[in-house]
Amino acid sequence: MKARNWAFLFFTTLAIGGLSGLFFGFGMYVFQTGEEVVGQELILSIIGYAGAGLMFSLISQMGLFAYLFFQSMMLGLLKRNWLWQSFQALLILLVLIDWVWLRAAAGSGRWLDYLPLPLALLAVGLVVAILKSWMTDRQAFIPTLFVMVVLTTLEWLPALLTGNPLSMWVMGVPLFVCNAWQVLILHRLVNDGKKPSPARKKKWATA
Repeated sequence: MKARNWAFLFFTTLAIGGLSGLFFGFGMYVFQTGEEVVGQELILSIIGYAGAGLMFSLISQMGLFAYLFFQSMMLGLLKRNWLWQSFQALLILLVLIDWVWLRAAAGSGRWLDYLPLPLALLAVGLVVAILKSWMTDRQAFIPTLFVMVVLTTLEWLPALLTGNPLSMWVMGVPLFVCNAWQVLILHRLVNDGKKPSPARKKKWATA
């Protein structure tokens, strides 16, 4: 990736993280508390939620580049892409199981109470993975879903462990949005803005 493309990815992800943290975090805070935020408190809230979003965008970027390094290493070790794809699919399944049954066993509620959040994460992750596959090829589906489910969950873990809904959403939304943006734009930057060939798209659509 060229330096200018990396800089574009870095600063756009920062901006997306900051804006999503500001609007969602501030909106969530006002909705939950019902308080009117004005004056100095408004300025501090804007700085705080935007700053949190910026920090979460950096976590997202570090996580993605760590994943890309790990993927390169695993492909070198396994020598077969289908083995790496299968391993990632297994990890996705295990993370979703942990989201529901293991947390239900450790908690006091029913397992159904733990179902909506991982299902929502999986559903939106599937949308991003399908879109990425259409933009590139079918081989991108599992890695994209892995990033959106497993990597996002790992990055989200500090807030998830608190059990505080406000903390969970304020951290989770910027992480997910930043991960989705990076995954969907990365191939364009690596290819220096070149789009996939029509033949590739036709092959994806008819296979």
